[in-house]
Formats: sequence, structure tokens, C-alpha cells
Amino acid sequence: MNRVGSAHIPRRQRQPGRVLAAAGALLLVPLSALCQTPTVSRLVPAFGPAAGNNIVIVSGTGFAAGATVSFGGVPATSVTVVNPTSLTAKPPTHSAGLVTVSVTNPSSETGSLANAYRYLLASGQLSFQYFPITVPDVAVTDITAGPDGNLWFLTNGGESLNPDGLAKMTPSGTFTNYPLADPGLLRDIAPSPDGNVWYVRKSPDKIGRVTPSGVATEFLNGSGKSFEGIAAGPDGAMWVTESLVNVVGRITTTGSFTEFIVNNLAYGITLGSDGALWLAGCYSSSPT
Repeated sequence: MNRVGSAHIPRRQRQPGRVLAAAGALLLVPLSALCQTPTVSRLVPAFGPAAGNNIVIVSGTGFAAGATVSFGGVPATSVTVVNPTSLTAKPPTHSAGLVTVSVTNPSSETGSLANAYRYLLASGQLSFQYFPITVPDVAVTDITAGPDGNLWFLTNGGESLNPDGLAKMTPSGTFTNYPLADPGLLRDIAPSPDGNVWYVRKSPDKIGRVTPSGVATEFLNGSGKSFEGIAAGPDGAMWVTESLVNVVGRITTTGSFTEFIVNNLAYGITLGSDGALWLAGCYSSSPT
């Protein structure tokens, strides 16, 4: 398992060992940002346990080094400013319900977003409720909670002859299907700090973005990449794994793609509670 920190390692720079994280990273912030009023636009995820201490990506503008974050007026237990538009924070313990999230710069300028984060409290009871898929011959193969408050799915994934695509379901069970224009094996799906849902697919090898209204944009980044996993990074970009080579990729919300060598034939990827990206796969002693 590898840990990818906030200091990026260029693809052609080979590093032995399994940990790809610098002890720290230098954050350069323009002088004007130190007195800028921050804004808070979105949290991913926008919910978590009442006990807190999970990792949350906060997106916005004007974040300065040393900024603090509060959830419902209670300071976050940990804050890392990644860049002026993205930071990570660990929510404090709080009672269940929606709270306002605020970011305060060292200059005391504060920006807030009302009802930005929901604290959840387990009821202690286990129950199951089933929702029918109202579109015929559609198989759902993966699921994630979207930034829009709906559940998002990958559909078919080779399980039927119908077009591959995505779908969403409201918490009350309303199902909407969004077929893609061309077939391809859909592998993973994840929410993004830009308010959309992103996915990866094979044959063709593409990374895609779909808006809350179901409009898909795909980025073709060459053949033979074999994309497997995708996750939001603390820097506001999306990160993907490529299972056939020792490489992870970073794609910005505008589609700029960069690859980095790792000592891992990576499959799974997720943001850890330490604010770093973690990979799961088969370890390889010699990156290629």
C-alpha cells in the first residue's frame, strides 16, 4: 500500500520504497490573499458521523496559510490549507443536524456556507429498504453519494446489452438513467469538489465528468492505461489509478492530466484521514 502526500513526484523521477510523501510541502500564497475574504462553496463529503474526526475537503476561494475552520461554531480538530481554493479539515464532535461551515483567515476575514455539513447519528437499529429501478434491463454496478445529495450509480458495466452509463436516485427513490454515447466498461465513480461526479472506464480508456443534470464530458487520455479507481484529492483535483503500469494520474476539473510513478500496480484509491491519498494494489519493487 502506498501513501501519496501533497508533494507531487514527477513521472520521470523514480523513488525507491513504498512511501511517496514528503515530510511537508511549501505553500506559496500571494500577499493579497492574506487579507482576502475567503468564500466556502462546497464540502466533500458534506456529511459525517456526530463523533467527527473524519476528513473533509473544503472548496472555495481565498484560503490563506494558517486559516481555521469551524463547524457550527466549533473549531475543526485539524486543518491543512492545500492551496487558496482547497483545504482539508476534520470536523469536531457535534450533535446531529445541519451546520454552517466557516473559514477564517489569519487576518480575521471569514467566509461561511450555511447548512454546508450534516452530522449523522446512528439510530442503533438495522433495517433494509428496497427501491425498484424503473428503467428496464438496467444493472447498477457501483454507487457513491453525490455532491448534489443524490445517490449516483454506474450502470450495466457489461452486465446487459443496453448502453453503459450512469444513473442517479434521490433519497426518496426516484431513479433517472443517463446512458453514455458509446459502450465501455465503467470501473469506478466518486464525488468531486467541483460539484460533479467523476468516473473512469476501460475500452475506451477515459475519465469522465457528469453534472447533476446528467451531462457527461469525457477526457480521452490515450490507450492502454486501464483506469481502475478514482477519488477526490485534497488539492481539488481528481486522482486515478492505472492497473497495468506503476502509475497514478491527476486530472484537474478542466481536464489537464499528469501522471506520477509509484511502486504499486494500483487498483483502489481513497483519501485517508491524514489528508493523503492511499493506494491499494500489488507491490512492485521496480517502478516502470
